[in-house]
Amino acid sequence: MSVPPMQRFIIFHLGLLPGATSSGSADENISNEELCEHILYYQDFRDAAEPRNANIPGRREYNIEEAIKFAGLCTALHTIQANIDGQISIKTSSQTKEVYLSNCILSFVQLEKSEVGGILAVIQFANEKDSRMNSFLSSIRDRILNGHKIFQDTHRGIHQRLLITESEENDVQHYYGMSDFFSLHKRIKILRYNHFNASSESERIDIDHELNLLYGQLNELSLSLPVNQLRNDLKGYYDSYFNNIANEF
Repeated sequence: MSVPPMQRFIIFHLGLLPGATSSGSADENISNEELCEHILYYQDFRDAAEPRNANIPGRREYNIEEAIKFAGLCTALHTIQANIDGQISIKTSSQTKEVYLSNCILSFVQLEKSEVGGILAVIQFANEKDSRMNSFLSSIRDRILNGHKIFQDTHRGIHQRLLITESEENDVQHYYGMSDFFSLHKRIKILRYNHFNASSESERIDIDHELNLLYGQLNELSLSLPVNQLRNDLKGYYDSYFNNIANEF
């Protein structure tokens, strides 16, 4: 069979959603800046992809809106299939790994050990009807897993890079700076609401002053988060990885 074109590739960590665990549930009223924290790598290979742009520091290499929508779709599908597999007691090795949509196939790869969970890569391919597709997708999953093992050996794993102390827990409480990061965002949202509903100019001035202090703290904290260097390392590694295998896709 001819190799179906790879359309998109994403790595995300459900444990980096505010209020979330590897199940994928999270706070509903969260900003794009908070949402994109769990996206560790995103690449759109489609010729018709929108120009890359972003209004969030450190995310100018891809279209934030598209990445967040794609991550949301993948998270929803992963949650549905995980619930179904769990209800019928399917072993981890046999759980659903592909979702077939009308115009594409999404192939899910759990990148790191099952005890952690929530660290996923999703590959989007064009949906081509061929009896050998399942075998092809299996080989691609294996190749991505082997590639990530090299990343783990050379750069340490995603989970290990983010931890405060050794733990199997994978939520923001156990990752350096992430709990404070989301707490600052929450406080800022409350103050913005209060600013909008302030009854006097002096009250607005006081809120503006506190907001400026919090923005400064947030910026300083953001620069120190291990997840930022992790993203840079993943980008360097996977950009090179896909360049090396570009002729195959």
